[in-house]
Amino acid sequence: MPPSPCSRELLGLVGIQVSGVLSMGSLLQKAFRVYPEEWRLLIWVTLIQLAMRVSSVLVNNYSQTAFLKRFGVEHLPTVFLIESILTFLVINAVGVLMGKYRTLSVFTGLLVFFGVCVAAIRLMIPLDLPLLYPILFILKSQAIGTLPILYWDILNDMFTTRQSKRLFTLITAGGILGTTLGSVLTGNVARWVGVDNVLWVFVVGTFLAAALNQGTERVLGAPLQPRTDKRRKKTRPKLSETLREARIFWKESPFLRYMVLLVGIPNMVLPILTYQFNVVVDITYGTEQDTLHFLGLFRGVSNAFIFASLLFSGRLVSRWGVPTSLLLHPINYLLAFAVLILRFDILSAMYARFSTEVLKTTLNNPARAILYNFFPPHMRSMVRVFLRGTVVRCSDLSGSGLLIALKGLVPPQLLSLVAAPLVGIWILTSFLIRRNYPSMLVKVLLERQVDWERLEQIDLKAVAQDARSLEALRSGLKDSREEVASLCAEILALVRPPGWARWVVEALPGRSQALQHALLASLQRDETAKEVIPLLENMALTADPDLLSELLEAMNRLAPESCFGIFKQHLNHREAKVRIQAMAGILAGRDQEGILECRRLLKELMDSGQISQVKVALEVLARSADPNFARDLYHWAGCEDPELRSLALRGLARSCDPELLAMARQAIRDPNAVVRRAAAEMMASCAEKVPLAGWLDLLGDEDPQVRSWARQAVRGNAEAARELIRALASPSRRLRQEALLLLDEMEAKPVEVSQFVKEQIERAYRMIAAALAVKADGEGLGAQLLSQHLLETSRGVQETVLRVLSVQGGGEGMQVLLRALGSTDRREVEDALEALESFLHPGVRKLLIPLLDNIPLEEKLAAARKSLKMPDPRRISKQELAELLIAEEDSVSRALAIYYFGEIRLQPMGENMLEALSQDKDPLVSEAYLRFSQAHFQSSSREVGEHSLSLIEKADYARKVPIFSSLLVRDLFAVAGIMLERSCAPGEAVVKEGEPGDALYLVVQGEFQVLKSVGDGEPVPIAKIGSMEFFGEMALFDHGPRSATVKADSQGGLLLRLEGEAFHRLMAEHPGIPIAICAELSRRMRALHEKFRSQESR
Repeated sequence: MPPSPCSRELLGLVGIQVSGVLSMGSLLQKAFRVYPEEWRLLIWVTLIQLAMRVSSVLVNNYSQTAFLKRFGVEHLPTVFLIESILTFLVINAVGVLMGKYRTLSVFTGLLVFFGVCVAAIRLMIPLDLPLLYPILFILKSQAIGTLPILYWDILNDMFTTRQSKRLFTLITAGGILGTTLGSVLTGNVARWVGVDNVLWVFVVGTFLAAALNQGTERVLGAPLQPRTDKRRKKTRPKLSETLREARIFWKESPFLRYMVLLVGIPNMVLPILTYQFNVVVDITYGTEQDTLHFLGLFRGVSNAFIFASLLFSGRLVSRWGVPTSLLLHPINYLLAFAVLILRFDILSAMYARFSTEVLKTTLNNPARAILYNFFPPHMRSMVRVFLRGTVVRCSDLSGSGLLIALKGLVPPQLLSLVAAPLVGIWILTSFLIRRNYPSMLVKVLLERQVDWERLEQIDLKAVAQDARSLEALRSGLKDSREEVASLCAEILALVRPPGWARWVVEALPGRSQALQHALLASLQRDETAKEVIPLLENMALTADPDLLSELLEAMNRLAPESCFGIFKQHLNHREAKVRIQAMAGILAGRDQEGILECRRLLKELMDSGQISQVKVALEVLARSADPNFARDLYHWAGCEDPELRSLALRGLARSCDPELLAMARQAIRDPNAVVRRAAAEMMASCAEKVPLAGWLDLLGDEDPQVRSWARQAVRGNAEAARELIRALASPSRRLRQEALLLLDEMEAKPVEVSQFVKEQIERAYRMIAAALAVKADGEGLGAQLLSQHLLETSRGVQETVLRVLSVQGGGEGMQVLLRALGSTDRREVEDALEALESFLHPGVRKLLIPLLDNIPLEEKLAAARKSLKMPDPRRISKQELAELLIAEEDSVSRALAIYYFGEIRLQPMGENMLEALSQDKDPLVSEAYLRFSQAHFQSSSREVGEHSLSLIEKADYARKVPIFSSLLVRDLFAVAGIMLERSCAPGEAVVKEGEPGDALYLVVQGEFQVLKSVGDGEPVPIAKIGSMEFFGEMALFDHGPRSATVKADSQGGLLLRLEGEAFHRLMAEHPGIPIAICAELSRRMRALHEKFRSQESR
């Protein structure tokens, strides 16, 4: 739905106000931690919240007053029942709409719908139709129940997790401010505009919120969701399916029964309390004006107090614990009903309503939310749907039905006696949870049902104070299932009850080495170490070598300075692994004499020349990283043996020297998994010095441990989300999966994907515009390769966009579209574009479809200029083009731009641009700038040889080779970068027949004779190879013997040499090269087969 004129005007007005606000940026940033780029959007969504909340509370107060005074409080139970049924239907209907349309559009549509309905009711009030008031009462309940859900759903898509933590409190405060303001002003507004005209305020408020909502994407600067097809989203489970799954789980989990009572009973007794409150208000206040004024003030004060209480609710739950927090709410409910029996007046009703709302919001709801973590991960989604949907709706219906059944039989005051038994069951359930809470917590922890990251929210103090739970954990250490024993040790390390470390040590004998390692790893280097060390030393006296090595390693980690005696005792142990741990422990301690002795032993091992002895020394140094052996470690880090190399790298891991990190980044490409893991460990120890791009590459590694280190490093990087979105376009499936998991973990929002998609589309169009501008003004080699490269870059960006959209939810269907868009069949491409249009956001669709369509480039740009500020290629000045291309991140684009400007004799660029180019460290740009500066300034700090070829000339020669003819320009430059010039003297043999082939040659100058041996005679010439021709291309792949001799003629010549080994390394770094070569060889084989087939048919 396009933004309305109203929303555009509002956008402009708010933009003016926001510009004033931003001038206070530094002060507001310090006060609220809101950054300048966030203020505009924050104010916009808060205005939507204010408009919605103010109008909602006004219509809520009016509808309640009108119902009581014009229709009758005695009909309230019937309305509650109808309201419960309709709420169930409306929620499901909204779910269906959200499945078919974007949430933003559904929200706008509902705002308009509720506004129109209330306007219609206001127009019909003069007709004196009594049914208008129950209809209005039910309608406002649906609006208050559904609109906030959609609003917060949109905000969750709009803001990142970190932004949510900072901004949602401010937005919530804005909503409560609106609710409080609307409540307090209800009486005054009614006097100013008339009681019935309060409804017009609601109509204006909803229309204002709808208009603001439609302008949200313009304020945001990108679509909330680049894709609009909801068919690929998860469907809402049917009621029958939810009930069936809940019945199965009901038998397995007694805790679910507790949760049903905790959720169900409050929703059963709430209609009773609400009914009693309304009866008292109706009796106390005789006029509509007084009722409206009271409801406004009461709700205003209540909301303000609840907001203030929320600031401390988290601390209260943490201090009192989950069980106690859950118990306070039902006890207060019982007290509230008791007060209403004793005094059925306005003060009692106010206390009952106020106290129950405050405790529910500040204590009960946060504590109950924690209990959802007690369910297995695979059941949590179902449980939430079952409890928050099915149980809540059924309880509402039951409470409303109970009220109807008792209407006329029980006075309103005595309804408290009916509710009291239900509240008693609620209190009993809370007591049972409080009594069994520690054991339940231990059970779910042992079953790994609770996320470790959420353990801070769970009251582990209850476990530490519960003897049965501690005994269960102590017994679990000796459980035959190793995963249970290991987990018990982890939990005890978190709870830290007295004597826990001794329990862990006592569980060591008789367990596997892996479990012993895990149990000892749970011990921490703190005050418990003093208690544990004597136990470990005593156990070491009789331990077998496997356990002994683990014990020594633990002592080394916990308190090496206290264990010198036990380490020295085992320096000459028969088992190498024990000696290794003993030496590592001494080196980590403080005994200088012992350290010198160990260094002497290590020196002897290193100098022994025996690989087995060297390995022992490296094992020690891998654990201790003694700087005195840095040179030895550096030497062995470059050896061929993978195991020795990995140990040396681990020994260097603690040194974050740039040269060593470069070695690690090189080793990370090693085919051996052990070496790669050691290199990754070295990088992990210096994670802050490793660029994000390096970690992103490791996310696709086949080793799970390497991926784990990479995930940990990426998680701690604030800028990771954007790069992870880029990684979604990677050809590596493993990397795409890891990026998706991290984005989901970091709760990256669809709007971030939208912004990335929009930026990439704009970049694709800029590349096309620049390519056309270059093509129009130059015909030289630089212009040809630059324009080709810019168009290739544009196509690569387009593919990136499609892949990102695909990974976001397209599945196999999107993969089919990707293949179809690359087809040569025009009809297939058009069908794919038609399918793509059906699920793209309109803002993305109108930009992306012309870009993908097979139309002239000029038409693509014409379509883009309607939505983007794209320059006309015919009007781009040379200086503007230079600024555009030199600012590109791609080094090939920058280098080619410099060659191109040198060809067209562009006057020297601005001093700032020249300074930036002169300091560019990229070898492609550096070489291009050197040529440019020589041509324009006739001087340079470095001279280029008279006959040396530039990279662009080498790339031009390379593309003459058929196997390189289909390479991208960037890959051609990569090939050119490893080509070496070779001058040949007259008659010099370049290659000799029978020798192993190891390189390809391209002729730059001169002629070369091809000589072939015939029998035992002299080689005879069989062919000549001239300039721009090549020979020896198959030597790049098979290293087979040369089939002929190639010599320079009498004039000599100049060649370009491409070595096979360097080419193989290049293909590992540029996967597009072997793919393109395979495609070319496949094409040649097909052509050869066609030739044979045509000859056979003759």
